[in-house]
Amino acid sequence: MKKHDINNQNGAAMLVAIIIMMIVIMLASSLLLISFSLFRTSNKEYNQRQCREMALSIAQELGDELTEVSFHSLDEQTAAFNAGKSPLWFYLRCNVGQTSWPYYAEGERGHDSKAAFRRFTLKADGTNAGDWGNAVDDGKAEIVMYWESEQGADVGGSPLVMRITCEKAGQKATVTLTQELVVENTFAAPAEGEPDSIMYTDSTVNPSGNRIKKQEKWSWGGVGIE
Repeated sequence: MKKHDINNQNGAAMLVAIIIMMIVIMLASSLLLISFSLFRTSNKEYNQRQCREMALSIAQELGDELTEVSFHSLDEQTAAFNAGKSPLWFYLRCNVGQTSWPYYAEGERGHDSKAAFRRFTLKADGTNAGDWGNAVDDGKAEIVMYWESEQGADVGGSPLVMRITCEKAGQKATVTLTQELVVENTFAAPAEGEPDSIMYTDSTVNPSGNRIKKQEKWSWGGVGIE
């Protein structure tokens, strides 16, 4: 009888031990899952912050490149173009207000996002991206650019909108930079018999071969970053 009692006690003890071990394993697994979940959340938030910081940095560089450029004469402007300076500024100077780049007005035929949006991709090493491309970390960035107006309106005062989206490790962040165009007819008038426009020849800056008015002085004013 005592032998049976001892066996029963041993069996019960073994069963309790197995149950305890299962509980310990379940708790350990739960802790591992919680730790992994917290790590993923923390990593996700970190990458999200990095994406926004990259986008803000690019937006700031883009805004500075536009607003800091100021020419006092056509000759000074042309010299800067020939020296390869401020490619973004000259791209806008040669294309905004031209038929090759329609303004954006949703609902107006020929002026939807497909016709008006221009897209640029930045590489992490800044290659072919200008100085502002150096703001890209180990992720990637895309700039969607368009200018807004309406039929028959002067190009002066037109808003230029740049949406910068940065992506890293599956996370994205987008910021919007808005600039406003200022046009003044303050450059010297061309001599009698000379054309009133000029064409800057460059396949990247002026791919459509557009001509621009010699007397127009362009500048950009910062509206803000959102």
